[in-house]
Amino acid sequence: MKLPDIQDWIDRLRKQIPEATVGGSLDLSAALASGEIISPSVYVVLASDAPDENQLVNGVQHQVAMDVAVVLLIHNWPDPDAHFGGDDLLRQVRGKIYDALMGWQAPCCDPAEYGGGSRLSGIDANLLIWQDSFLTTYWMRYLP
Repeated sequence: MKLPDIQDWIDRLRKQIPEATVGGSLDLSAALASGEIISPSVYVVLASDAPDENQLVNGVQHQVAMDVAVVLLIHNWPDPDAHFGGDDLLRQVRGKIYDALMGWQAPCCDPAEYGGGSRLSGIDANLLIWQDSFLTTYWMRYLP
């Protein structure tokens, strides 16, 4: 049985957003732990997956709903006029993420849909952390 691979999502974003550092959940953990954050950074994390009920009598078949989180880390430093620029860069990078993922079909998956986004609390006031959610489905099947 072939399952979806988050690396496909990471590779897609690396190709579509070459100016950003793109990684997975371990890279996100390392960046937050070390405090060495490159801006902009984009991290792809499997947030959840949930199967529907089994659809077979003599086997197992589920359609699985998968939520892929895309976390952005952006420096939010003030310019000389004391205006913070993180929101402008956030809007630009999010637009590129939408262009790369909405409607894109990862191997084994249905086309991705936008599931929403929210600002997360940061390490400090100079770090903007945002998470967008992309939803897809795939099938798991076992026949004895």
